[in-house]
Amino acid sequence: MARVLPIHEFVMSRDKKHAAVEKNSTAVAEAAAGGDVDVKKMNKCWTMELKFNNHIVRVLKQVDPELTITCGAAEVMNGILSNMMLKLIHTSFKNSLRRKKKSRLYVNDINAAVMEVFPPKMAKLARTAARKALTTRRVSKLSAIMDQTMSMN
Repeated sequence: MARVLPIHEFVMSRDKKHAAVEKNSTAVAEAAAGGDVDVKKMNKCWTMELKFNNHIVRVLKQVDPELTITCGAAEVMNGILSNMMLKLIHTSFKNSLRRKKKSRLYVNDINAAVMEVFPPKMAKLARTAARKALTTRRVSKLSAIMDQTMSMN
């Protein structure tokens, strides 16, 4: 039977190390034995991993509150979402550098990358959903500011 995670405990365990991590740790130990590298500086280096686990569970609970998700399914969904995110970022950055020679990404760059990566109907739906989310966020932010200023008077 697959292991099911409740919402409040949706954290992946870190017991298992990947093979690349184990190889790197042995390489660091060998280099430290030779005196070439400071081990503390090597251990401070880390890579950021995109994790969408909490967002996956939130969306799942919005669709159907009775559904649960297994750890394996959450890892697969996390991989799919991180690959899509990296593909969008890479495409938008490539288009931005081709056009402007600047390393800053703007909203138009992301919109163009969405139109390039996804099929037309899906891209249109994604753009409208993103626009709606930005609008609701701005409205809620403005209403919070107005509530603060009104309560001060």
